[in-house]
Amino acid sequence: MATLLLAAPVVLSGSATGSTASGGTLAVSRTSGIPGEALTVKVTALPGPAARSVRLDRCVGYSGSTCSYWVAVMSATTSNHAYTFSTRVHAMEQNRYRVYAAATSTDGARLTPSLRVDGLQQDASIALPKTATVGSTVTVTLGSGTGPIRAGREMSLQRRNADGTWTWVAGPFALDSTGKATASLTLDSAGTRTYRAVARDWAPAGTNTLVGWFPSFPATVVVS
Repeated sequence: MATLLLAAPVVLSGSATGSTASGGTLAVSRTSGIPGEALTVKVTALPGPAARSVRLDRCVGYSGSTCSYWVAVMSATTSNHAYTFSTRVHAMEQNRYRVYAAATSTDGARLTPSLRVDGLQQDASIALPKTATVGSTVTVTLGSGTGPIRAGREMSLQRRNADGTWTWVAGPFALDSTGKATASLTLDSAGTRTYRAVARDWAPAGTNTLVGWFPSFPATVVVS
């Protein structure tokens, strides 16, 4: 498993220097994703010895369309001229990744071409009637809004309290393939009620995904 660099990020130059040559093939498991979703970056066909030190880099600064600043993400040692890095989509609209292979006694330093992975903004939405009568049951639609659809992700419903805090009132409900879930809500007293949908923390079993919760804009229903 790759070793995560916990110290301050190492800032690297924007391009190869000296005797660094191109080499190796890069592949990513996704070309876009919500920040926190699992991402693997695989380097293969590296020249030189089967085992050599490699480092996954990510671009954090651009000059136009050209990367001007890279930071080290993870380091590892290849096996059979290849290695698969396990990381997560980072919170930038555009992420570029590359792999640097350190020089060995028989082969110079190598740098792969970079690949782009776009960070997508998650969203949450709520739809309910604007008015209702006391004692009625209304249908509330929870959804992923304009964000990417992730079927199976759980959503819950919250009601705003008089002091501005929120109380869980229904859920969780799993999103379907259209990015929606429905809840039934019984309104037992008159007044103005404010609700919001919340996309819950998301960490599917067996994956490296770890996406935080996200609330919708509030929606109000007047009960009379």
